[in-house]
Amino acid sequence: MPTEDNIDLARLPPVLPVTVARTTPDGLPTKEQLDWDQFARNWYKTTVVNLNTRLTEVRSDTDGNSASIVEETNARTSADEALAEQITTVEASVGNFTAGGQVYFGARATPAGAEAAYGIYLTAGNAFTGFEMIAKSDGTSAIGLSANQLYFTDSGTGTNVFSYTGGVFRFNVPVEVRTGELAPNAATKPDKTTINSSNIVGNTSGNWVNLISHTVDADGSTYSALIIADFMYRVVPFSGTSNGSWRLIRQRGTTVNTLRQGDLIVFTNYFPVLTARLLDDIQDNDVIRIQVLVGGDSTAAFQFDDKAILVDVRKR
Repeated sequence: MPTEDNIDLARLPPVLPVTVARTTPDGLPTKEQLDWDQFARNWYKTTVVNLNTRLTEVRSDTDGNSASIVEETNARTSADEALAEQITTVEASVGNFTAGGQVYFGARATPAGAEAAYGIYLTAGNAFTGFEMIAKSDGTSAIGLSANQLYFTDSGTGTNVFSYTGGVFRFNVPVEVRTGELAPNAATKPDKTTINSSNIVGNTSGNWVNLISHTVDADGSTYSALIIADFMYRVVPFSGTSNGSWRLIRQRGTTVNTLRQGDLIVFTNYFPVLTARLLDDIQDNDVIRIQVLVGGDSTAAFQFDDKAILVDVRKR
């Protein structure tokens, strides 16, 4: 039996005032009495008789523009099912522009199992975004999110922690991975420069000159890095007597460290040079360079091609 605790008394029809006539002179009910009877009938039907459903709508329409809020609450049971759900739907429309949203919260149980779900769905024109959660009695659960952009901001610092936009996930804070699947220091950030244009270098008057340079971007941290460099060289045909040296250096400010070095041998055909060095303290703005020093008479020269530097960064 319905009780006062589960009946919406706030919507109970008011009693007609004593100043309102209940019957006409010929004994028939007045319009006011008939309206009250209809009002009371509807209230009893939706509030007392049909206690398992509530439907409330707020709506406004002006010059073709519309806005509405519909709240629906259902509780149903049968011999083999129990269902409880609450749905709120909002819609707004002006001309060709429409927007809508829905919040769904529900639980369902049957002899075969049970599940609970919660979802938020929003549309505006052709755009859609949604969030949903579901849990099942078989021990499985899921959370789904649909959007073409995603942002997370630290409310304490205002830092944009990470974002997803344009098909790319970007993390703007340090990321720790503490599992056995990814070995320590195994996350790499390749950072390379390659220049294939040819250089002809004559007598350098005892000075080192740059063949190729690369400035490191280490994201404000300190990394281990494998430095790989290569180039090809030969003596320029018909040049004078030549001799020289090459070196791979790391320059930090005014400090220069030689990582690898060797002699330039006089070859008429191209000769390849491939060298590498592992460093444990690469930082932002470190400059990696391949340099050469060429001696000999005034017409001596070497030709350099296919110059490249690869900085394979590994966070410490």
